[in-house]
Amino acid sequence: MQRAQISALREGALASAGLLVGIVPWGIVAGVAMVSAGLTQSQAVAMSVLVFAGTAQLAVLPLLIAKAPLWVMIATALVVNLRYVIYSGVLAPHFEHLPRRWRVLLSYVTVDGVFALFAGRYRPDDGNPHKHWYFLGGSLVMWCAWQLSSGIGIFAGAMIPLDWSLEFASTLALIALLIPLLHDRAVTWGALAAGAVALTAARLPLNLGLLAAIAVGVAAGLAVARLGPRNGEIAGMTLIAFLTRAVFILPGSHLRLPPTAERVLRYAPAAAIMAIIVPDLALVHGTLSISIENPRLVGGLVAFALAAATRSILATIVGGMLALTLVRLI
Repeated sequence: MQRAQISALREGALASAGLLVGIVPWGIVAGVAMVSAGLTQSQAVAMSVLVFAGTAQLAVLPLLIAKAPLWVMIATALVVNLRYVIYSGVLAPHFEHLPRRWRVLLSYVTVDGVFALFAGRYRPDDGNPHKHWYFLGGSLVMWCAWQLSSGIGIFAGAMIPLDWSLEFASTLALIALLIPLLHDRAVTWGALAAGAVALTAARLPLNLGLLAAIAVGVAAGLAVARLGPRNGEIAGMTLIAFLTRAVFILPGSHLRLPPTAERVLRYAPAAAIMAIIVPDLALVHGTLSISIENPRLVGGLVAFALAAATRSILATIVGGMLALTLVRLI
């Protein structure tokens, strides 16, 4: 290995070290949540190593607990991970000259934080022959941190009593991930629409309500973006108003994405995450429970407030779990 390659590897590793504050508690929560969802320790370790996609893992776990069909879980993971399609399109010009084994490795270890660091530092035509070592250095730090922290959660989670409801931490982590996605009006309205549909359609068989919520969320986001601020808000409010009225009635290589696909991908992750969160907070044994006596709802609302104020996964999870516990004790 040449000195320049070692230097780039080290620079990437050091640059990504600042991201560990977020990924370590998130990994521990994911590990605990996997065991709480009913996976064996070996299955949880295999999922952590093979999948290596925290958002997708956390999104699928509530479906696993609900015994949703496999195809619904796969579809959910696909939608939540659609942002990686955009990442792949951005990274392809940087790595197209590398051997296939390199491209396979870098595809596997791609994560949000390192992608952002890399995209802000390098350009496809900058002529830097060692930048893939920078990407690898940062990604390896994140991969190792994720596996170690997940392992702590997996093996510690088996010793934690079930009545602690630590699986709820996965929902709180999703809230922390959702807030940064709500970066403009269209995405926010799409997520709100998805949450409303998920709640309304929660009783549909085969967890089809989740997929319906995602589809409506994407459509609402596209509509708001197309109609503009005022008309978009009116359309979004119309949809929300109808769905709230219907809650009790309805249940009786330089590859570039087409612009339309990019717009769709923009709204899908937030819609998918919101569609998972809302029913978990507002339904108790399949019944709508909007009350301060619902500890998961209170914990979720506290988590939303903390996520918006701090953008910290750790603060969101800790605050939400504390609120959950306090409501149960009162």
